[in-house]
Amino acid sequence: GVILWTIAEVPIEREEGGNLQEEVLEAWEFVKTQPWLFAGIVMFMIWHIGDSAIEIGIPFIIEDKGLGAREFGIFGAVGAGGAMLGSLLGGVRPIPKESRGLVFYVLIGGIAWCMLMWAMPIPFLVILIFVLLEGILGGTLGVIWRTTMSDSVDQYLRGRVNSLDAIGSLIFIPMAPLLGGWMIEETNVLTTFSIAVSIMVLTTLAGLVVPSFRRFERVETPLFPIMDDRNQSH
Repeated sequence: GVILWTIAEVPIEREEGGNLQEEVLEAWEFVKTQPWLFAGIVMFMIWHIGDSAIEIGIPFIIEDKGLGAREFGIFGAVGAGGAMLGSLLGGVRPIPKESRGLVFYVLIGGIAWCMLMWAMPIPFLVILIFVLLEGILGGTLGVIWRTTMSDSVDQYLRGRVNSLDAIGSLIFIPMAPLLGGWMIEETNVLTTFSIAVSIMVLTTLAGLVVPSFRRFERVETPLFPIMDDRNQSH
């Protein structure tokens, strides 16, 4: 907040005043013209159902191994450390634009399988290895997606498109933890994780199969021509 307070306001010139509904609809119209973006939002809308169910099961994994809050804290710290490392790697060695989509969806699959390993009857230290790996893959994944959003979405649309992306990713999360908790009570953690990972893998498999989904590049359309970035704020 302090840093933002020191940033000078940059005036934005618009040809005419708009309203909220028109601006949201304009962003949605853009999303629909970009196969990689539309598919990514829809796939992650479903992917996060499985991810949220898995998050509910983590404390039970710790408890089933006779461990407690300290180990649960270690679990979270290792995952966060992996995400930081993955973000660093993604920035230092950026993925070439032509292969971003392929790498992105391969990493998603790797994350899902790492999560499944958390529920396996293996020592806690081995689980932490998969937690670290999941964090690294997730951190790298985030860099790929944010980079693509930055260089493939016009500046004047980017904030609204990011909002639609976030809403799509989170829309089922209020329901998903309830479903995850119910499944764990009715079955067990391993069964719940297996179903959740199956949903995650099958959903994102389309990203590997359909070429336009994994082509993380801006598609020019008559409604949204590619413009010089210097003019995109006007």
